[in-house]
Amino acid sequence: MTVPPLSRRERIHAETVREIRGIALRQVDEGGLAALSLNAIAKELGMSGPALYRYFASRDDLLGALHADIYVHLVTAVREGVEASTGRTPAAHLAAYAAAYRGWARQYPRRYLLLFGGRAEDFKDPEEAVSEVHEGMLLLLRLIAQLVGDRPQPKASDALERQLVAWARRRGDPGFSPIVLRLGVLFWTRLHGIVSLELSSVFKDMGLDGGTLLDEEVKRIIEAAGAGR
Repeated sequence: MTVPPLSRRERIHAETVREIRGIALRQVDEGGLAALSLNAIAKELGMSGPALYRYFASRDDLLGALHADIYVHLVTAVREGVEASTGRTPAAHLAAYAAAYRGWARQYPRRYLLLFGGRAEDFKDPEEAVSEVHEGMLLLLRLIAQLVGDRPQPKASDALERQLVAWARRRGDPGFSPIVLRLGVLFWTRLHGIVSLELSSVFKDMGLDGGTLLDEEVKRIIEAAGAGR
């Protein structure tokens, strides 16, 4: 089916939306969430504050769009890190996934904190952002599945297994075994925990290196999957 070309008005609207999102992202990079200002964006674009609401109905709408853009950036960085991995084994790819995730967070700490820092309880990511999160998790689960292979694995607790299987079904990923889901979620929580603590300078006071800790967690997951035996 041929998609009709955008009208001039639609092209101008789309370009303005891109400009708004770009300026908002720069504000976050410079000062975090507190620096996000619709009035400042409007002023930079030479329009009134109320005029900006023709493009985003609220600050939360703009924030949701930013989440989508940042998730795309993060998932792209992780995927490229895995693809550029010099190792050809699933273990090497998992290590590359972790290194790329941590490297991106260290390069863009305010973007990372915007995604995973404190947020209002009623704030929900838009579908565009959720879709990108899904892609990042799918990549991780596929790597874990390659590690596990056909090896027999211990069963998770009944309660945890039910939760994981229900989560996968809601996401449309029923094909992964419970052990893959368990190892994938455990690895992601450990990865996120290490990176978050590192960005909060907790490890600095302890004299610990986040990269070294992350390497240990990668080894533990590989061993848990049976790939290290």
